[in-house]
Amino acid sequence: ACNIEKQVKFFKREENDLGDVTIVRNTDTKQQYLVKEKIFTDIAEFTAELKKTMNRSNITNGNILKFHDYSSISKVDSASKCFKIRLFYDYWERSIRREISDRRSSGNDFSIEELTYLLYDIISACAYLEEKGANHGELSPGVILLDENNRFVLADRLRSKAKYPQNLIDRVNRNDKLYLPPEAYRAIRSRDSKALEAINPCKADVFVLGLV
Repeated sequence: ACNIEKQVKFFKREENDLGDVTIVRNTDTKQQYLVKEKIFTDIAEFTAELKKTMNRSNITNGNILKFHDYSSISKVDSASKCFKIRLFYDYWERSIRREISDRRSSGNDFSIEELTYLLYDIISACAYLEEKGANHGELSPGVILLDENNRFVLADRLRSKAKYPQNLIDRVNRNDKLYLPPEAYRAIRSRDSKALEAINPCKADVFVLGLV
């Protein structure tokens, strides 16, 4: 277990824009953390994800959701195999998607000044990722978070920029709401994996940020 895991107690589970997560609280400092758990049955997939998680520690930027630590668990017996990775992040309660919905109901839209801050913060985050040889790949209003002072951060869904994620094909076929550049939709609809992999993911992030 990581140090954080030893110092926190179970707080609550919730389904939010980042998926099914657990919120835990440090028993001494009262700080809350968002915990994402990934479960694998294949040792190769688990090992690859563990390597990516360890590399995540090198991503440190004020406009990207802070990653604190991780823990891994392996359970193997004659009947089954189960591998888990728990990721510990800062907990930010509000997403832009929820904020837009709340503001529309009260007639209080974002001001030009607020939108300028939003663009600056997220563009800075994307530029930092490109410098690090990474990209986001799934920008949407649900992964842009804000605090009570309307400071914006980009929630963590990072991957290597080697290729576009193949699971997008299944997600488009399920009619999931995705923010994608036109060339990605064309490649997905035609099931053209080579065209999907040829997309410049950092340029795609720029286009998608405009949609968001």
